[in-house]
Amino acid sequence: MRAWSRSNTLAAFYAGVAGALLAQTTAFASLDVFSFERSADLLLVLIIGGTGYLYGGLIGAIIFKLMQDWIANLTPQYWQFWIGLLLVAIVLVGRERIGFWTGGVRALGENITRRFMPGAASPPVAVPPGEGR
Repeated sequence: MRAWSRSNTLAAFYAGVAGALLAQTTAFASLDVFSFERSADLLLVLIIGGTGYLYGGLIGAIIFKLMQDWIANLTPQYWQFWIGLLLVAIVLVGRERIGFWTGGVRALGENITRRFMPGAASPPVAVPPGEGR
């Protein structure tokens, strides 16, 4: 309970610092920052980046902004529809199935690591139930 309380206190501190910096930078504090669209954007960033990963929020923010700019250039009126469609696809596909798509990239990274650092140990690979070696 104590660690949970400390982590929430630390998160509130950083949120306060971020709000103070935003007000300082824009020289205006408005309630538009708390709009529904801003909350939905934040949830999209976390879902795109992955909620269980350390840098998921940062990666999600980068992907979200790049997608937002790219789709807004293609279809300025309907960019929210396409991002919503991507969100539905991510929710339907799920976290474990996305790992199937990124498995090739992960394997490539491991091959490169083994080639340039032969002494580096590769992480253990989980064997699905029912499949033996």
